[in-house]
Amino acid sequence: MSSGRLQTHGRSALPVGTHGLIWVVDLGPGKPKGRYEAICNYRDSDGSTSRVSRRGRSKTEARTRLQEALRQRSSSRGSSALAPSSKYSKLLTLYLAQLDAQVETGQLSPTTRGTYQHWLTKYIAPRLGQLRLQEINVAVLENFLAELAVGASSKRTVRAVLRATLQIGLRHQAISTNPARELERIRSTSAKRPPRALTADERADLLAKLRTDPYARRCDLPALVTFMLGTGVRIGEALAVRWCDLDLGGMVIGGARVPVVRITGNLVWVRGQGLVRRSGKTQAAMRTIALPRFVIDILSERRPRWTTNDEGPVFPAEKVDGWRWPSNVQRAWRGARKRARYEWVTPHVFRKTASTALEEMGLTVRQRGDVLGHANLTTTQDVYTHRGDVHPAAAVALDTAFGAAVAGR
Repeated sequence: MSSGRLQTHGRSALPVGTHGLIWVVDLGPGKPKGRYEAICNYRDSDGSTSRVSRRGRSKTEARTRLQEALRQRSSSRGSSALAPSSKYSKLLTLYLAQLDAQVETGQLSPTTRGTYQHWLTKYIAPRLGQLRLQEINVAVLENFLAELAVGASSKRTVRAVLRATLQIGLRHQAISTNPARELERIRSTSAKRPPRALTADERADLLAKLRTDPYARRCDLPALVTFMLGTGVRIGEALAVRWCDLDLGGMVIGGARVPVVRITGNLVWVRGQGLVRRSGKTQAAMRTIALPRFVIDILSERRPRWTTNDEGPVFPAEKVDGWRWPSNVQRAWRGARKRARYEWVTPHVFRKTASTALEEMGLTVRQRGDVLGHANLTTTQDVYTHRGDVHPAAAVALDTAFGAAVAGR
């Protein structure tokens, strides 16, 4: 390869990593490296422009050799370099590498990484992976989402992945705008159901039925449900509680000893690793919860019967003193709730029930958010608090306030 530095002298510079017009020169007969020479200008990643040439016995051969040299030159400057003509699949590979790096540094949970990879490999890559970046526009993405046979929540996740991947192309200047940012907001076609919690009568009835259900007792559901109602924890957090996370003797708060549980982890399934106990879902999820008396009684009764291992789980797998799969608990619960005729009750309803009970007892939204481990208090108020009950006390209060004025007294 022959090359030399060129001066543009007022001409607009080529984009980095591209070449100018290729022209072929006839050098005449008798040239040992070929009679024809293909020549062009190429702009390197450092911004400098050089002349690149290749010779051949014919014009086609010279041009082909030059084009191959240009591809090798571009590749040697970095295999991850993106251009408008790059396939979207190359960008997706970069995105997965970015996710891996975020997991390594703790910026992203392995569960979230697995979710993004699922949508990327199962839906996005097969449909859009072979398109060139310059071919991806708003219309292409809108058609893709319209044909995606999943719910609104899943479509929002796919849209987030599309936006994140194309943002990499924008940073590499392979595209001038991110078309995923121009997509219309995805709205759910079904009416949003208000949060629903168990009433006091329903709580008593459900627990009584669980205690008399042989299969539910064998799956340890009565104790687990009671613990979740008394703490408001997530199911993965409840199953991740170890005996060393409990302080039944109590920590000193305001001069008094208060029994507590420290929520320090969550059980999740990670692709390639299986069931893993990892740190909390968010920083707010790492919290200490004061225990009510009925939970203390259950925990005090069960420890001698189950284990003496401080690192062992409070709610272990059946016949094995190890972690219990949340999916197995969910399956056992579906059967138990059907027999109890509470099909609408999911484990998350226990969190909503705890939040609603705490509100009824006068705790502020900040206090309830601290117990539930919410990073955003609007979630506590809008998603985890039962609404729509009839309040006789409201009628009494309004009658006291306005009754005399209305009656003319």
